[in-house]
Amino acid sequence: MADITNYTDFQNLIKSIPGKPQVLEALWDGDLSGWKLYLSVYTKKLLNRQLSEFYVGCISLGNDHRLFTGKVPPWPEAELAKEIGEEAKKKYGLEFYFPSPNHPDDDCPSYFQKHKAINCADCGKFIISTTSEYRPKDCCYKCHLTREQNQKIITEKEYNDGAYFYKVKDGIYSELQYASSYKSFDIYNYTKNQFAEQIIPNQISVVKITSSEKLIYLRNSLHQQACEAILKYEEPDRQKMSKFSTIYPITFEGINYDLQPYLNEVHQKIYKLFRILGLLDIVIEDKFDLEFYIKDNFTYRDDAFLRSLKYKDEEKTTVDRLKVHFEKLLSEEEINKTILKLIKMGCINRKDNIIEISDLGKKII
Repeated sequence: MADITNYTDFQNLIKSIPGKPQVLEALWDGDLSGWKLYLSVYTKKLLNRQLSEFYVGCISLGNDHRLFTGKVPPWPEAELAKEIGEEAKKKYGLEFYFPSPNHPDDDCPSYFQKHKAINCADCGKFIISTTSEYRPKDCCYKCHLTREQNQKIITEKEYNDGAYFYKVKDGIYSELQYASSYKSFDIYNYTKNQFAEQIIPNQISVVKITSSEKLIYLRNSLHQQACEAILKYEEPDRQKMSKFSTIYPITFEGINYDLQPYLNEVHQKIYKLFRILGLLDIVIEDKFDLEFYIKDNFTYRDDAFLRSLKYKDEEKTTVDRLKVHFEKLLSEEEINKTILKLIKMGCINRKDNIIEISDLGKKII
């Protein structure tokens, strides 16, 4: 598969393609490594009215971790494809066919299929109407998801999913783990009392384990449980293992063990205890505190407001800008009510007409 990183790459690749280029096509496709753009050229030979399709190469400039770091949009693959398309139009006078230039979508028709396409009712791009009974026929998949998300914002659907686990020292926070629920943290089953004492209904709770004595006591208790679990350890039966089975080697008390935590309950318990003990050793030695951030009485609307403030383009956001952002979904009264709720929860700060996300708000999205 030929990689295309600039127009020169593209130019070199099409030199060997027979016929005069008539159309340059850019279509998205995705796999486990992320989204890619595939470029094809349609050419026409002398005295031949039919177009012939030739695959040219692939544009891939990153993986989908970019979605969580704020580095897209715009998608750099799309920006490069548009640059190549413009240069190719100037040189060959061809048609540049790029049905989804703003975001990845693998439901768009090829150039040969476009006569079967319809325009998405929301964004206008060419799509092949879905045959799924669970999706609307008139819009693309991305717009379908946007419609669903907007409905959750309008109806204030509950959204308490997502808990965050940090280690803290001198006011510097390092995220250790994210889970859909705080009860999914490995350490939760061994610190239930601390959680029960500090969780407050209907607000953002911050569960703190800050006492070095408590951390040392917890570490010693878990070490004893690990010693007891190790007594039940048996070697994994490698003859019964599938080729997809994974072995996790650990060293405990100077002895090596091979664990298969996803197929063996004893191995799973040992593996979790080993991970927690490794964390606690670091926390105790380097004198960190532990903090857990847990949502309650939180909604998709609250989450959308915080994300619009955290991932904003401008340096400062005014209340008026926030109202413009949500005016198609919410009334002014609903927007003001949500702002007041988030201020009371400590998730945003407001000074006159300036509004910004608080440190607490940043730690829960």
